[in-house]
Parts: sequence; C-alpha cells; structure tokens
Amino acid sequence: MKSLLLIALFGTGLCVQAQQPDSAKTETSQELDSLQPAPTKRFVKAYRQFIRAQVEEKTLFKLGAVPELGYAGYVGPAYGLQTELGVEHKLIPALSVLAFLRTRYGHVGNQFDEVTLRGTLAGRWYYAQNRRRRTGKSANNFSNQYLTLQASPYLLGRKRMKQTGEVQSLDADNWVGIGFGVQRRLGRFGYIDWTVGPAYAINRPNRFAISASIYIGLGL
Repeated sequence: MKSLLLIALFGTGLCVQAQQPDSAKTETSQELDSLQPAPTKRFVKAYRQFIRAQVEEKTLFKLGAVPELGYAGYVGPAYGLQTELGVEHKLIPALSVLAFLRTRYGHVGNQFDEVTLRGTLAGRWYYAQNRRRRTGKSANNFSNQYLTLQASPYLLGRKRMKQTGEVQSLDADNWVGIGFGVQRRLGRFGYIDWTVGPAYAINRPNRFAISASIYIGLGL
C-alpha cells in the first residue's frame, strides 16, 4: 500500500514538472505577442501625425514646384521647372473644388527657352473620406485619395530662339480630363499631390493623352 502511494505521488510530481515548462512557454509567447505590435503602432501613430490625419482643414493654399531634368542629345542639356499656385476648398468632407495657376519653364540646350501659363479648375471626390471619419481614422482634411474632374485652359506661351533671339507665341491645347490622385500633408507647412488620368483636347478633335502631374511644396 505504501509503495503504491509513493508511486502515485512520484507520478503526480512528474506530471507537474512536465507541465511547468509548457505553461512558462505559453506565458512567454503571450508576452512576446503583446510586445510585437507596439513598434508598428508607434510608426502608424507618427505617420498619421505627420500627415495631419486628425487635423480639421477645409481650405488649403498651395505653392508647389517640381523640377525637370534631361538631355536633348547633340543640342545639350534640357531642364525646366513647373510650379503651381492656388487654393483648394472643401464644400463637404468628401468633395472639394480647386483653382490654380500653373507655369512651366523649359530650357532645351542651345535651341530655345519657353514659358507657358495654364489655369486649372477641378472638382475632387475624396471617396474614402466619410468612411475614414466614421471609423476615427481621419478628420475632414486633404490627406486622402481622390477622383477628379478637371479642366486646364491654356493662357499664355512664349518661345525664345537662342541663336536669333526671336520670340514666338506658342499654340497649345485646352484639356479636360479625369484622373486618380493622392494628396498628403507633410507636417504643418508641406504637401505632396500627384494625379494621373486620361485627357482630351477640346480644341483638337480626336486628340487624347495621358495627363500626369506631381507637385510638392508649401501648404497653408
């Protein structure tokens, strides 16, 4: 009888000892799992603060630019600068209107310089804005994806020939188009905005093109 009792106690002790490592591993694994998402959460929080996701903004004044760099073969380097100056205003959280003046300066080696001026009028539908506001991921602002309908009338253009100094007027197209775009605020005073989509020249029938633009600059 005593030997049976000793065997039972010894067996119980073995079971307890065998179970302890598994429970310790489980607790350690749970602790590690709880710690792993923390860096990701910190990164997401910092990113959302950087793009001002929770800041209410209904009007955004923008001054942006993008450089052009290239090489035109035997005529030499080709470079330029595109700029935009304008304002975007929210009518409702998911819908905005905007108006811009956009300029482009281009230098083509030893051939010519040219300057053009365009207007841009557009409406933007921030299609995910309402859903993100309901889930607490965004306020009413300009850091989101959008679909756009836009018109780009040609206002002015001049070309100066390098060798003769002659100044010529440029004839350019008036475009209308649709597009998909992404805009993000970059801190308190910055933004980046890019758009791409098909466009149609209303003054030249049956002329289509892909319109693409990107600007980065000051946003207030």
